[in-house]
Amino acid sequence: MRDNFDTLRQVLARFRLEDISQEKITRLRGGLSGSDVWQVESPWGKFCLKCMPSGFSVQRIRTIHQAVSLRRDAGMTCLAGYCQAASGETFVVHDERIWELQLWAKGDAPTPPFSNWQKTKMYQAVARFHTVLRDTPHDQSQLGKSEGVAVRLNMLRTWRDHRMEEIRPRIVNYGHPQRKADLSFLAVSFQEYQHKLEPLLVEVSQQDYLLEHCIGDPRPENFRFTGDQLTGLIDLGSLRRDNIALDISRLASELASEAPIDWKLAWDSISAIHPLKEPEKRLTIVLDAANVILTGLKWIQWLVVDGYSFESEALVDSRLCHLCQRFQQIKQHPVWQ
Repeated sequence: MRDNFDTLRQVLARFRLEDISQEKITRLRGGLSGSDVWQVESPWGKFCLKCMPSGFSVQRIRTIHQAVSLRRDAGMTCLAGYCQAASGETFVVHDERIWELQLWAKGDAPTPPFSNWQKTKMYQAVARFHTVLRDTPHDQSQLGKSEGVAVRLNMLRTWRDHRMEEIRPRIVNYGHPQRKADLSFLAVSFQEYQHKLEPLLVEVSQQDYLLEHCIGDPRPENFRFTGDQLTGLIDLGSLRRDNIALDISRLASELASEAPIDWKLAWDSISAIHPLKEPEKRLTIVLDAANVILTGLKWIQWLVVDGYSFESEALVDSRLCHLCQRFQQIKQHPVWQ
């Protein structure tokens, strides 16, 4: 969405932020989700205005906002709060897009290399997200199968059985030399490891786990630190129901740079807040291996098949580089032990 000030002014007015001048609204660099984000300065403080991607549903935004609000009310105030619109809802629908307005999160995003104390605090924020409603009237956790496992197993089989043959020549003809090399490496590596991964996914797909709301895609750039305190956790647009293993596996991968994941640090940090069962640790390890082996297929779909262009090309290249680095370490992954 372009910076149409008239649109921004109308949306802000529905959140009861009137007479905000154009120079007080700053477009921010978005991630890869398709959301558009602005910082809004006002006499009442700073806010984050977000326009959700096309297709984002009202039901989904209500679920996310309720999950965050319940946790803030229970004391997890590092989660940025949502502002109420004149309608009474915490979002507005304008030009067929959903908009939300949040309080500006305090602090700064951590930058790599991340210290162990920063990693610990990020892991423990994830653990608190999963525990703060435990044994309250708002606890919606229940036993069931991991949807994340089912999605990954289906993805593996679909690409292996129906997609790879047609995709291979399209990668060869892809025009970006470095990305073509990365995507070719990821495609070949998928074919090498998919047969090893499949029985592991089948194994964990047959077990029941405690399911609850997950952040979905916790990344270091979504945390905020003030000094040595974690003071903010933002962007819960990927919220979904699954086991805590889904969040741990995603964050652990993002916190690892050239070195393998420090699983002991992850287990110790999480377990101080949220004791993990051995099957949950096993599920985390399997999901991490699956993410390394399968995520390249998503990039092939987005870049080669769909021809998507992203706002931050540098971020795309960084994500591909990180994924290739993780794949180069896959032989030593604990999932095979």
